[in-house]
Amino acid sequence: MTLKPSLSKLMEDHWANFLNPEIIRKRFVTAGLFMVVHEMLLSAIRDRLHDFYSDEWSSDNGWETTQIYKKKVLALDPKGKNDVLRGSLAWLCNCGAITEGDALSVRKFTDIRNKFAHELRDIVGIGNAPDFDNFFPELVELVTKIDRWWTINVEVGGPSM
Repeated sequence: MTLKPSLSKLMEDHWANFLNPEIIRKRFVTAGLFMVVHEMLLSAIRDRLHDFYSDEWSSDNGWETTQIYKKKVLALDPKGKNDVLRGSLAWLCNCGAITEGDALSVRKFTDIRNKFAHELRDIVGIGNAPDFDNFFPELVELVTKIDRWWTINVEVGGPSM
């Protein structure tokens, strides 16, 4: 017969962890690292592509969205809503930069990022975090894959798109 720890013991353990600077530091660093690398992933997916199809820049607005970008990227949104992320993922899939599995991983990482962002209190206070050790290397690998493809095929190779 297995005995469940008492509620007071659980609360005591949570408070002990919460008051331990090393545990709290690790939880904050874990959440912060995941969120920063997720933003790097989104930038690799959206920003480079937007800038690639932009030919006008101003100090007020940065690179302007062009009609060709709307036609070649935003129009690829499978839901037909001209969503930047979905259109950019479709463009990267069409060019062979990523697979459909990679695109699904982006959605999975976004869900995990949202958990870190919206449930930070529980993650820091209770330690109820997603499995960082398994997801983080996969996230970094995907950012690297997209950046490497972009460098080899666009910046160095310069295909006509």
